[in-house]
Amino acid sequence: MASFPTVQDLAAAEWDTVAEHWAGLGYYARARNLHKGAKQLVEVIDKTGEFPQTLAGWEAISGVGPSTAGAIMAMGLHHYGVICDGNVKRVLTRWAAIDGDITKSATTKDLWALAERLTPTENSGLFAQAMMDMGATLCTRSKPACLLCPLKEDCLAHAQGRETDYPVKAKKQPKPSKFSDALLIESADGDILWLQRPDNGIWGGLWSLPLQFVEKVDGKANNKATVKKTLASDDKPSNMPNDVRSNEKVYEAEFTTAEQIINEWLIKK
Repeated sequence: MASFPTVQDLAAAEWDTVAEHWAGLGYYARARNLHKGAKQLVEVIDKTGEFPQTLAGWEAISGVGPSTAGAIMAMGLHHYGVICDGNVKRVLTRWAAIDGDITKSATTKDLWALAERLTPTENSGLFAQAMMDMGATLCTRSKPACLLCPLKEDCLAHAQGRETDYPVKAKKQPKPSKFSDALLIESADGDILWLQRPDNGIWGGLWSLPLQFVEKVDGKANNKATVKKTLASDDKPSNMPNDVRSNEKVYEAEFTTAEQIINEWLIKK
């Protein structure tokens, strides 16, 4: 807040400055959206003299989804606004015993429709805050405090004794584990090569040592032994770079041009 006291200050800042302030917080896509969204908001303010005043106006800002936009409308601008974040979905699925998988669009649509029916036109911000707080403090993911819940009398999940069966959510497919070697490339003068990552992929927009892609492993891998075993099965030395030119399966779109050149050089050597 000291460095960027206004949205105009944030919008005018260079990305490297924003990234430096965000360093260590993780979820760097949020920082990129925050920076991009600030620029978009300044354009709106310059044109209209105020922040967006409609739901569609806020949803047009990078990083602002329907629930965040509804929260801004309801609690920030004190207009009518509906939220349906994770806490609210948990409360609603239990209260109405909704068996649909909340990761499916059909269930999401039903939950939003229910949230809209329940949200009062007056003081929707107070209702939104109460729903979020109830989900965060009473109707928690595990060990919900049903005896203290103001909705326990007509909560269908509570009546069935199945509170923790909701919300229904299919298990996510495990994300692949990707392994790379960080390369320390130093000039004769002692300068070390750092590259700015592409906007897509890991550490988007940040600076890092060049990465030499090693292997992608399906599912979670606890250590690099898995990778070495995979490479050994192909009778390749564990330190040999993969030829990303001829193997689309292991080619990483996150490679910078410089990393591709370095990788080509390592293969030839």
